[in-house]
Amino acid sequence: MLKNTTLALFDFNARQQAAFTAILVLSEMSLNDTWNIVDKEVASIIFVCSPPNITQEQWNKIQLSHPNALLIAYGINSKNLDVNWKLLTDTDKPPQRSLLISLLDQVAIKLRTVTPPSVDKSDATSTPKPEIIPKPEQASKKKIEDKVIKKVAPKQPFQNNANEYECFVPKDYFLGIIQKCIQTGEIYHCQTTCNIDIFLYPQQKSYFCQLKISELTRLFLMSPEDIDVKIISETILNQSVKKIGRMPLNDLLWYSTIIPSQGRLMENHKNNNIVNLKFWPDISYITTSKNYLAITSFMNRNAVDLNKIADHTEKKLTDVINFHNACDMLGLIDHSQQLTIKSTPASDKLRQLRQCIFDTLSLNTAN
Repeated sequence: MLKNTTLALFDFNARQQAAFTAILVLSEMSLNDTWNIVDKEVASIIFVCSPPNITQEQWNKIQLSHPNALLIAYGINSKNLDVNWKLLTDTDKPPQRSLLISLLDQVAIKLRTVTPPSVDKSDATSTPKPEIIPKPEQASKKKIEDKVIKKVAPKQPFQNNANEYECFVPKDYFLGIIQKCIQTGEIYHCQTTCNIDIFLYPQQKSYFCQLKISELTRLFLMSPEDIDVKIISETILNQSVKKIGRMPLNDLLWYSTIIPSQGRLMENHKNNNIVNLKFWPDISYITTSKNYLAITSFMNRNAVDLNKIADHTEKKLTDVINFHNACDMLGLIDHSQQLTIKSTPASDKLRQLRQCIFDTLSLNTAN
C-alpha cells in the first residue's frame, strides 16, 4: 500500500525549489510512496539547504525549531556536519535523481519503523546517530505494469527531419563576438544602429545592458559587420555601467546560440555523433521551451546521437539541435561517451508528468 509522505524545503530559493520539485516528480515513478511538498510546520521530513560555512551549532538550532520532523542536510556545504541524514549535492544544479531515490527509499523505511525524531532541548549536542549516505540507485521494488490497450489502428512512427547540409556558424552572428571576447579576455563595448548598447566583461563572466535579454533577439541575429565593437578599460566600464545591473554572461551565450541556430547544427558537428549531457543546464534555460525538459531528461541519462534523441522524446529534431548547440556552447555536452540507451520512448503518463513539471518550473522561474 502506498504511503503519502509530506516533505518541506527550508531555505531553498525559487530556482532551487523548482529544480528539486522537477526531479522529485520524475523520481516518484521509481518510488514506493508518494511525496508531497507542504509547509515546513506540518511536514514529516524537511530538506534544509545548508548555507556556506554552516556550523554544528546553527544546525542544532534548526533541529530544535522542528523537533517533530526528520531533517535532511541538503548541499555540499553540509559535508562536515555531524547529522543523521545528508544529501550531498551542488545546490546550484538539480539533485541527482539516483541519489534522491535512494535517500527517499531509506527515509521511508525509517519512518515506517520508528516515530519521527525529537530533540531534547536540554542537550542539543547529544551524540548523533551514524550518518547514512545515499547508496547507488537500486532497482525499484515497485513494478509499473503495462496495461495499455493497443488500438486497432497502429501508431504511426514519429517523423523527424532537419537540414543536415546547412550548418550554424557562430562567427557569422553576435555569438562570434562573444566567443572572441571570451578568448581574448578583453572588455568589449558593443553598439548597433538600432540603439542596442551592451558591455561584455569576460573576466567577471558578466555583461551589462539596459535592455532585458528578451529584447535582444534582433542583436542575436545580427551580423558582426553591423555591430560596432570597441575594446575599453575596466575604468571606462565602471564609469559607463554605474546604473546598469550586472548579468551572467552564460545567459547571453545561451540565447545568442538558441535564437540564431534555427535547427542548424554547429559547424564540425554531425547528427550521428554520440552525445551525452554532463549535467542539467540552469532551470531558467529549460523553461525557454516546453520541449527542453524532455530533451534534458533524456540526454542526461543516455548517450546517443541527435536523431535518436528526437525519436525517443518525440520532439522536433530542430529543437534537439538548438538545445544541443546551446548546451555545447556552455560546455555541458560530453562527446566521449559510447552508445548507451537506458530510457524507453515516452509514454502518455510521462508526457503528462513533464507538462506538470514544465508548468511548475515556468511558474517558479518567472521574472
